[in-house]
Amino acid sequence: MTPEDEARAIDDVTRRLATNYPHLDVRAIAAEVKTAHGQFAGSRIRDYIPLFVERAVRDRLASQPAQP
Repeated sequence: MTPEDEARAIDDVTRRLATNYPHLDVRAIAAEVKTAHGQFAGSRIRDYIPLFVERAVRDRLASQPAQP
């Protein structure tokens, strides 16, 4: 996976999560994605990182209450 492909995949993750969690602010979702993605900065094999990021953020978001 090229860095450009990974960036597109991470953007897709953010969009997908924003669609699945419309009650949450998209900026908060993007921040969670950025944080989770940063945890993999030193990983040499990059192919599955978008999947791992999405799963980690989905777990965090599922436990958050709805925003007014």
